[in-house]
Amino acid sequence: MRSHRCTRGKEEDDTVEVTFFIEPGNRTYVNRINFAGNLSTADDVMRREMRQLESAPASSMAIERSKVRLEQLGYFESVEVETEEVAVRKIRSM
Repeated sequence: MRSHRCTRGKEEDDTVEVTFFIEPGNRTYVNRINFAGNLSTADDVMRREMRQLESAPASSMAIERSKVRLEQLGYFESVEVETEEVAVRKIRSM
């Protein structure tokens, strides 16, 4: 998705008009979510905290929320998200 904005000031009433133009792009889906380096808890515990689901459209908000929820478990020193594009239908693995 690409977006750009256009602003125009109106001196007569001290306001600014902002218009956003959004051009949708190709939708990207999450193929598989893989966890690496976990020695603390079961896979099911981590998966229940995920807000980004497998086979669902990729959402930066859902991915970030999932990362925060995993960090809040307190089992891990750090949580890193890596994405990898795969050849089929713009599907990503995490």
